[in-house]
Order: sequence, then structure tokens, then C-alpha cells
Amino acid sequence: MKAVIFEELGGPEVLKIGERDKDSPKDGEVLIKVTSAGLNRADVLFQLGKYYRKPVFPSRTGKESGGIVEEAGEGAPFKAGDRVATLPSMLDESIQGGMAEYVVAPAETVVKTPKSVADEDAGAVWMQYITAYGALNYVEHVQPGQHVVITAASSSVGIAAIQLTN
Repeated sequence: MKAVIFEELGGPEVLKIGERDKDSPKDGEVLIKVTSAGLNRADVLFQLGKYYRKPVFPSRTGKESGGIVEEAGEGAPFKAGDRVATLPSMLDESIQGGMAEYVVAPAETVVKTPKSVADEDAGAVWMQYITAYGALNYVEHVQPGQHVVITAASSSVGIAAIQLTN
């Protein structure tokens, strides 16, 4: 299967399409046929070696992907044909990078894609919400009834924060 890989730190010039073995899911994992992948700042920082996790070479990349379950391992709560997405920051992008034809992911890092979300969008809708949720709940510990000032409210994370605080 094809995957975006890199073998050294750097800009876009280090990325290439490489061939990797198509893994099979183990117990509690799912094999996803990727239909879309998000690209975000964390992906760029990862390939530059400036993210909190460092790549292990040869490395894949991609923190988020959406697609169709092709196979589910024993105990995974999904079945072939389910539309799903991987939650960003939950994959080991060096091994499970979402910019690929297929990704094997632990079932606890996968969510069903709502019918209202198109396949081509499914790989890029979660990062903003997880970022906003983390800031509101784990950094600032916002409680009901508190007022929140959201700077850059027109950004994707700002819009997610507005929706989460309503």
C-alpha cells in the first residue's frame, strides 16, 4: 500500500510516496481504507522534528484520517463498512500515519463519522475540536456559568471553542 513517508527531518522536499506493507488489525484494532486525511500544523512540526513526539525513521506522517472500516480485529466495536475517523494525537504517526491508503488504529482512537459529514471531510474535522476541548477543560478548567474570551474566534479552533461553550 502507498503511504507518505520521510527518512530525514525537513520541509516538503523530504516527503515521498512509499510502499509499505498493509497491516492486519490485531485484537481491538481496525483496518481503515482511508478516504481523506487532514493536514495540520502538528504534521508539519512533526516532520521538522519540532513536535513533542519525534519521528522514528523511516516514518509515516498524518495525525488524522477518515475512511471505511475494511476489517475489525477481535473485540473492536466496529464492523466492515462503518464510516469512521481517527482522533488526532492518538495515533503513533511514525507507524500509523494517516496519510496513507490504509491505516490500522486501536479502536479506542476511532470514532464513527456522523452521516452529516462527507467522506472527504471526515479526516479533518476532529483536530479543531480536540484542541478547543483540551484548552477549555484541561488547561483552563472552564466551568458552567463562567465567561470565556475566545481570541481568533473566526479560526477553526475558535469556531469549535464557541460551539463547545454554548
